[in-house]
Amino acid sequence: MDRVAHRVPNTPPGTTAYLLRDWCTSSEEEYLLGRVYHGSASSKKKWTEVSGRRLQNLGGVVHPKGLIPTPVPEWLAAQMAKVRASAGDLLPAPINHVLVNEYQPGDGILPHQDGAAYYPAVAIVSLGCDAVMRFAPRRDETSNETNETKTSNDDGSFRSLRSVSRPFGVFLPRRSLLVFDGALYERYLHGIDAVREDVIDATVANRGDVAANDSSKIRSRSDEDFAAANVDAFPTLRRDRVRVSMTFRNVRVVRAALRLFG
Repeated sequence: MDRVAHRVPNTPPGTTAYLLRDWCTSSEEEYLLGRVYHGSASSKKKWTEVSGRRLQNLGGVVHPKGLIPTPVPEWLAAQMAKVRASAGDLLPAPINHVLVNEYQPGDGILPHQDGAAYYPAVAIVSLGCDAVMRFAPRRDETSNETNETKTSNDDGSFRSLRSVSRPFGVFLPRRSLLVFDGALYERYLHGIDAVREDVIDATVANRGDVAANDSSKIRSRSDEDFAAANVDAFPTLRRDRVRVSMTFRNVRVVRAALRLFG
């Protein structure tokens, strides 16, 4: 990965995220969605209904004591390899689990952390619809006005700095791959707002990419809308289709089912 070319701009100091636009083609997106909904492995595994969405666990089920693995279908193994190759050394641990989330228009997921069960890096493929992912510092991070962290430069060297934690958003176009690790994984929560339209305000770090993506989905609010809401005139991005995300991670501990609770 070219870290300079793919780094998301305007994130808080000490945090880094990388976005690969057009990570897959339209035909590859169609293929992946077909595998999720109609693939032999996926079709046998029922969707799990949770608040605001439904999901599938591929590669096994993650318990507090580790991953109980299940066979990975060939199509998914190929995608695991492709994601890991794209992420490079940002995701050095082998991918062994994929969480598939389905979001209907207006659905979202509350701010959360993936937790210590996983290697502290995550790669997310967005399919079917654009969205904005929101990041917010944990409460214990905002209790101190500044935080000191050690972060890597793009040339592999390191620097220490003090940063002010603040919330922000990242625009995720469909067919893109988002990768983040380090302070952003460990010190921030991430989620998707349960709305039908994402407001592309000044906190969206890569908001300049939105207009270049698909202007037909961008709506400028009327003057009356803004006067009533008493907010600045920011455009909105419609979420008018089902969005499917595939989250690729490494579960640190893998256990046999019979030994998990022993």
